[in-house]
Formats: sequence, C-alpha cells, structure tokens
Amino acid sequence: MTMLSSSQFSRYETTQQFRFFSLPQVLPEGHVLVLNTHPYSLSTFVLTQLKAEVYGLVAQEVLTELEMYVLVALLESYPHYCPYEVLRAAITDEILSHARTTVHRAVEHKTLDRSMKPIRNILSRCRAKLRTFGIDIRSIHAEGYILTALRPKSIFQASQA
Repeated sequence: MTMLSSSQFSRYETTQQFRFFSLPQVLPEGHVLVLNTHPYSLSTFVLTQLKAEVYGLVAQEVLTELEMYVLVALLESYPHYCPYEVLRAAITDEILSHARTTVHRAVEHKTLDRSMKPIRNILSRCRAKLRTFGIDIRSIHAEGYILTALRPKSIFQASQA
C-alpha cells in the first residue's frame, strides 16, 4: 500500500475540493468556472468564474447545498443535456436506476410536472444565479435540462420590460 506524503495529500485534497469546468461555447475562451465543494459557511458553496489573466476574478455566487448538487449534475453533463433522472438522483439519496424508474413511472401516470416541481424550484434559483456568469439553463421538453450561453435581450424584449 502506497502512503501519500503530506504535500501529495494536500495537493489531492485541493484538487478534490475545487472542481473546474471550462464550458466551451458558453463561457468566453480562457474562462473557467470553479466550484468549491467544501462548505463556505452554513452549508453554502462558492461558484467562481475566472479568466486566464492575472487577477482574473470575473464573478462569484453562493449556492445552497441542493443548488450545488443540481449544478454539478448539469456541469458534468455539459455539452449534453442532463436527464431528469440524473437531476432527481442528485438531490435525493436515490441511486440512478431507482430515480430513472421513478421518472418513467411519473411519465406513465402523467404526474411528471408534479414530481419535477422540487427540481424545477432549485433550477429556478440556479438559473437566477447563473445569469451572473452569462449562463442559462434551458429545458429540453420531456428529456431534461442543458446549460447554454445566456442570450442577450433583443431591443424588442428590452422595450417590453
């Protein structure tokens, strides 16, 4: 059995504590999202956008634990969509196969809207926080959700506000 030296151990902890996501076609080139997976305070987590230049802090948001779980599922699925069952498994203690069965049963019984409501509520809060980074969460009808670049408001939309 190989033992880690203290310097190797701290490097391992650091890479496990911080998750890096580049998100091509969503974030500008050279930018990265960094998620600190260790609680900041009272079960809150920090999401940071960095750019390649020195002093590259672009934006930061604080996430709740459930928001972090949902966001990790979306980030790990990128550039593909994140299926409903993956999101469900992310916020519950269900294993993926059980979450998949639950979602399929809800589709069969036409109760998907009701069963997805807690997830949609979390996604709504995540969506508001991700606007800071120029990111949106789009629904893919009857499938799941995907991260996309936030579309700038058109002149027509801005005049309607």
